[in-house]
Amino acid sequence: MFAGQTDRDRAVTQRRVVASEMLYLVLVFATLFLPVPRGGLNDTLLHEVWPTRGHGAWEQRPEIALAMGTAYFLVLGLVELRPPRKLPPPFRAA
Repeated sequence: MFAGQTDRDRAVTQRRVVASEMLYLVLVFATLFLPVPRGGLNDTLLHEVWPTRGHGAWEQRPEIALAMGTAYFLVLGLVELRPPRKLPPPFRAA
């Protein structure tokens, strides 16, 4: 994965991976506990297009999965637009 990368590129990649994982977890918990509008997804429509839904939070309320995905890719895209700041040396496993 890091073959042929400079130390700076490796550090940027490592930070992006960690930041995207943290962002994902924060947004999953935020959308599970904060109110999210239905956005036109009513029970009649959901039963018609997905009659065999499971019992998970995202299966019962798909609007929270949509909100999470939208927020995740929006924030990740905005972060990608920003140029990297001065970085410390990359982590090197012993």
